[in-house]
This record gives sequence, structure tokens and C-alpha cells, in this order.
Amino acid sequence: MRGFNTVGDNKLMDCPDRLSFVLQDFKLAGYVTAMSEDRPEKGMCQRHTVDHYLRPMPMPKLRRCLRKRRGVEHTLDYYTQLIERYLRGSQPFFGFFWIHAEASHHDELLIDYLKRFEVLGLYEEAIVVLFSDHGMRFGNLVKLRDDQLEERQPMLFVTLPKWFRQCHPGFFRALQLNRHRLSSPYDLKMTLKHVATLVHMRGI
Repeated sequence: MRGFNTVGDNKLMDCPDRLSFVLQDFKLAGYVTAMSEDRPEKGMCQRHTVDHYLRPMPMPKLRRCLRKRRGVEHTLDYYTQLIERYLRGSQPFFGFFWIHAEASHHDELLIDYLKRFEVLGLYEEAIVVLFSDHGMRFGNLVKLRDDQLEERQPMLFVTLPKWFRQCHPGFFRALQLNRHRLSSPYDLKMTLKHVATLVHMRGI
């Protein structure tokens, strides 16, 4: 989505009350829900009840247990295990996995896991949403004249499996129509809430 913009100066995850997660919507719709983040001491997830939550491992007091592995790796490994468990199960699955670390510091790692997800068949079975809460804030890009534009435009990628495009062609057309229009995390939230009401869903 080329027109995805931030709202105000705060990061998306600094305002959970205004941008409350849609986990409860999927829970009420019969989904198995999961959540994880690489730095849960920030506390953004404590108020949400989910079926699976990777909280203890990355906590500060247990940080020494991580040894040479980064918190982001534990988060992505956890997601991989849940994909293997629920992707082709009888109950639909919704997962929200957040990485606080700068994505640009983990490009190769993220690419590796995205390829693993492809091998597992994730993109053929489930809707996948990959997004960030802001654009680049450091590096050479912020020295350019249009640096504020870069900072205000986080990434947002949405993949729809073939079966979903066939079952919900109107949804697919709307996504194509809006990909060059201005949108915000509020639009993403309402889109996900709409997905939770659809039938014949498998996972997201």
C-alpha cells in the first residue's frame, strides 16, 4: 500500500487505547489467537487475552537465557511453530507478531524467515500483513530534502491467497483500488475487523 501514513508523532504501538488491537474480534469469530513481541517489557500486550502468548522468554530477568540468540529470532521461531501447528487445521488462526528492533538491522534474517513461510505454504493459505509503525528515522535517507516524507510513510504489504481472491473478489478489487490512496493504521484496523466477519476464512 503506497499511501500508508503514520498518525501523529507517536509510534503505532505507543497508543494501544486509540488503536486497540483486533484480537478480540477474531477471538469472538472463533479464531485461535496468538501474540508475541521481542521486547514485551514495553507492555503493549499485557491487556489482551490470547490463546498463545510468548511473554516469559524475552523478559529482562530472563534475558540472560537468550544467550547468542536475539529476541527477534525467538519471535519468528514462535510464529513458525504456530504456522506449522494451525495453518491447515480445522480452526482458523489469527496471529499478531511485533518486532521492536529496527527492521533494517535484520534484513537478511527477515528475508530468510519470509522464505521459510513460503515453503510452509503460508501465502497460499492465509492473508499475510507485513507493516511497520514508521519509516526510516536514521541513516542517509533522513538527510534528504524529503526526509519527513520518508519517515511518515511506513511499509504496508498485504498478500491475499488465490482462494480468498476467488471467494471475495470485491475485497480484492477494493484493495487494488486503494493501494495508491492515503491510508492510516485506522484503515488497517477497520480492514482487519472486516476480515474477522468474513466466512470461509482459514488464517491471517
